[in-house]
Amino acid sequence: MATDGQFPIVMRGYSRDDVDKAITNLRREIIASNTERNELAAELARLAGTQQPLDDAEPSTPTYSGLGTKLEMVLRTAEEQATILLSSSDIEAQRMLTEARLEADAILGEVQSRADAIMAEAVERSAYMTNTASIDADNIIAIAQRDAQAIVDEAVREGTRSRGS
Repeated sequence: MATDGQFPIVMRGYSRDDVDKAITNLRREIIASNTERNELAAELARLAGTQQPLDDAEPSTPTYSGLGTKLEMVLRTAEEQATILLSSSDIEAQRMLTEARLEADAILGEVQSRADAIMAEAVERSAYMTNTASIDADNIIAIAQRDAQAIVDEAVREGTRSRGS
């Protein structure tokens, strides 16, 4: 792999992959530079077009009225740029607000899901505990009834034995 702009030496020359990568990167840089140059040239042409009316409006010897025209053009340009900036900041604010709302909705949905799961688990536990308590109560009642019946039966036998003796 290439390090510090050097290609590793391999048998019979440089690694083709590293050379291809370096050439690809250089081509990308050239394309980016050309694009930037074209954008700057277009901006320069636009500014030159803006400058020409200012030069035409300004007399060779400056007067207060000429300064007013120039100032008016500068203010108009500043106002246009301010309008563009406000528009783009409004768009960005709307985008950020939309993202925040989507994120809040996602968080709310997640929290609601967790709350529903916790509630379902609590209902399930409650039903289980109620069922277990009911079974335990039924068992205790059955045992108590058997014990009571055994006591009654024992008392009847005792009574029968006492009378018989």
